[in-house]
Amino acid sequence: MIPQSELKLRIEDLTANFQNQVADQEISPLERAYKTWSFQEPDRLLGSFAVFSPLSLGVTEISTRDYYTDPWGFYYIQAMSVVKFGNETPLMYGDPYNIEIEAMGGIVKYPEDSTPHLGEPLLSEAGELGKLSIPNPERDGRMPMILELSRMHKTYLGSMVFAPVSCSGPFSLAVGLRGYKQILKDIRQDPSFVHELLEFCCRVVITYGSALREAHNASPTLQEAWSCLPNVSPKIFHEFCLPYISRCVEALRNPNTGMTGTVFHGYGISLAPDWHTFLRTVCASGLSAIPLMEEDISGLRGYGTIDVTEYKQICAAQKVVVMSFLHTDTISAGPPDRIRSLVLDMFKKAGSGGGYTASTTWPIEAPIENMQAFINAFRECRYPIAEKLA
Repeated sequence: MIPQSELKLRIEDLTANFQNQVADQEISPLERAYKTWSFQEPDRLLGSFAVFSPLSLGVTEISTRDYYTDPWGFYYIQAMSVVKFGNETPLMYGDPYNIEIEAMGGIVKYPEDSTPHLGEPLLSEAGELGKLSIPNPERDGRMPMILELSRMHKTYLGSMVFAPVSCSGPFSLAVGLRGYKQILKDIRQDPSFVHELLEFCCRVVITYGSALREAHNASPTLQEAWSCLPNVSPKIFHEFCLPYISRCVEALRNPNTGMTGTVFHGYGISLAPDWHTFLRTVCASGLSAIPLMEEDISGLRGYGTIDVTEYKQICAAQKVVVMSFLHTDTISAGPPDRIRSLVLDMFKKAGSGGGYTASTTWPIEAPIENMQAFINAFRECRYPIAEKLA
């Protein structure tokens, strides 16, 4: 691991470098984010990518464990993604589905070539729920480290770049505590226990999420992939997911701005019997932004297809920002011309009026030219949108 003193110097150098970059730009990434999220058209499309491993950026001197357990190593990698590669929304979180469970006593493993993952579920029996306690964000597990990242961001890049914080959503937290197959069995055999578990999960999410909001002055993203179709049916979603998600969204609303956070609930919209109605229902939960996955646009991996323009119109009517995501397989496979074409096409269909961003994840194995094509493409997407954006 690089000594903390060396990492601090590197971060300070990156910050000074980025101050010079921003001085030469029409507007800063932070101003671009503000305009986008308030449904104004900025100078160009706001683009970002998630970095979940130092190996994605070719850094081998910081191990996966160090990256996920040391705030200086983590912030250095995120700062590098901003300054050297143009990431306009760096993450102040890494493995959000694990943080709360680890803080309650769960085991997290750190393989070198992938993100951390949980060991056995903490709740092997329903009766064990009473043994769990709400974790203390200032003391338990890695929660203090995540709060420290927010403080570091204010010191360094925070005046120039927005960086979201994140926690698990209530249903996904319940899945992490109980196990996916087991919780589906519980829904059939003991639904009252599932509701009791979800009540507990809401208290955990609101406790931790409130600490994140206060440290960061922004509502956290709720990670809710387990509540997406086809992981659950629409019937299960409406009874066991949506009410608890809505409760957490409202409880974590930022009192200073009135804004809520993103709910990472965008997978599988195309699989709903009526995706238009389903999307309107999700947007009505109060969330500020929602993903639009390439799977649901192109029908990848057995998903359906939705109309991008209609999707944006439904979201914009409720002031919900659309965050499109290219699949990691697309970034890895390329070629660059196809990546550019996808970014430009989505921008033409969804960019008008602001409220739209382009995102992806930088896979470890992705060729640099493919990621550079994605970055160059979102920089090419200018407002006002040209009639012919080839």
